[in-house]
Amino acid sequence: MDDLKPTNIGNAKTVNEICSPILQLSMLRFEAIFDFYSEEPSSINVQLNQGEQKHKLEQILRIRKWGNNAKSYSWSIYSQQREWNENATNDFGIDNNLIVRQVIWDMKVDADKSKNCSPIANQHLIDLWPSIYTKNFYIDSKESSELINQISDFDKLMEHGISLNSNNSPSWNWKDLEVMRLFDWGQIHTTWSPIKGNVDIEKKIDEFDEYLSLIIGRSTCEIHSLDLDYSINPEMFKKIITGKM
Repeated sequence: MDDLKPTNIGNAKTVNEICSPILQLSMLRFEAIFDFYSEEPSSINVQLNQGEQKHKLEQILRIRKWGNNAKSYSWSIYSQQREWNENATNDFGIDNNLIVRQVIWDMKVDADKSKNCSPIANQHLIDLWPSIYTKNFYIDSKESSELINQISDFDKLMEHGISLNSNNSPSWNWKDLEVMRLFDWGQIHTTWSPIKGNVDIEKKIDEFDEYLSLIIGRSTCEIHSLDLDYSINPEMFKKIITGKM
């Protein structure tokens, strides 16, 4: 079979494929890079000790909250399995090992950089990375049982999907909230703004935020390496966003 590039047809005389080189505003460029880092990678390879076989863990849960002024963040959890049975918390096998990934974008720092920039300074901003930092922590099975229980409790809130109700007095401390959860049967993936809401899920997310900060803060496990398996190299993605390709 010939290796042919897909063709575009439609009711226009011409259908052109283009790639606009630059997002015009610095904060939009920074947000695009945050979106990339907070959604990726879809999988992480783990090597516990040098020379040993690597184990692939996939992203099974992602929580993202986009802020208005202060910060945006995401939490992602990676595992070799998507669901656990009742005996999972007593199983100290590799299947119960998890990775917790946190991505935080300090929006205020970057907003301050972008304000009142001269044209020359704005050109300099194109080459800068946003104020993003990540934490990637491997949680072995001896420490993961409580986290698995937390995920299972969260699953019970979502077992019939995420229902949203109108919010008559929205708080605009954030602008969008996302939950993505992979199950053996498929996935639940919902994003909403403060105009809508789910009190129980949003409360659980706040609890998750505190708990996950605690669990990575107290982690004592050390391993040889983590391979963050991005769909595209982050440096290359930044070049595309800034039109430097």
